Amino acid sequence: MDYLWVYITIFAALFQVIRVALQKNLNQKLSSTATTAVRYIFGLPFILAYFIYLKSLGYQISFINNHFLFLCFVAGFFQIVATILLVKIFSYRNFAIGITYSNTEALQTIILGFFLFAETVAFIGIIAIIIGTLGILIISLTENKLNFPNLFSSITSKSAIMGLSSGATFAICALSIREASLSLEGSNFMIISATTLITTLTMQIFMMLIYLAFRQKHELRKITKNLKLSLLVGLTSAIGSIGWFSAMTLQKAAYIKTVGQIQLIFALFISKKLYKEKQNPKELIGIALIALSILVLINKA
Repeated sequence: MDYLWVYITIFAALFQVIRVALQKNLNQKLSSTATTAVRYIFGLPFILAYFIYLKSLGYQISFINNHFLFLCFVAGFFQIVATILLVKIFSYRNFAIGITYSNTEALQTIILGFFLFAETVAFIGIIAIIIGTLGILIISLTENKLNFPNLFSSITSKSAIMGLSSGATFAICALSIREASLSLEGSNFMIISATTLITTLTMQIFMMLIYLAFRQKHELRKITKNLKLSLLVGLTSAIGSIGWFSAMTLQKAAYIKTVGQIQLIFALFISKKLYKEKQNPKELIGIALIALSILVLINKA
């Protein structure tokens, strides 16, 4: 049971990469906002089925409070922003590198966790942050020499800013999910995480439908023309979300996001096999350094 969260996180990371790969394909037919909405709208039926199944087993949950609802809203809002940014990144860099940028959330979760929820970071955690940050900087300089002018130019590039912003908003989402689940009491961690997930998802669907109805009504019609791919996005999103929410109910968000960076390996495999994209040596070194930071933090956990 002590390491259950590790296995669940790896499972969630795999399905997240599959879902993002499907979203990349869907984004060729829909806007970034509509592509983001699909994962929530088409994921809801699967998550509802999961929730009903847990209830049929007799699992119970405590009364939902306002603090819980507020945290779910925060988590839902920032996840929407993070996902839109992630989808947009793919128009600037390839699949594996887009995932790498978004995975700065593991390091940012540690930093934001300290400032927002007073979660302390051990010395070994600081070392891991430095290693991971170095990896991100090297990735951002794939086509230039490593010097200050190139470093500044790369960090301030549109793809870098979007990637780092995606990581930050994903980090806030993860921390809020963790706090929301901890504010509930239940007979099993699965029913607690499922309640947090279905509450957050319902709020997200309302937010996305309102936005699309007023700003991109034509995109709603496009979604109905891509039902097969949308259902696949919804299914993989639901499975991944169940995993992430369950893991974050069991363990600190920083540790979950650290182990979850194994998706970099999954993303690299998909990038090479499915999209025939190539990574240059600097990008591979950067990914290796981020992987090393993961190992350091896992050892600390």
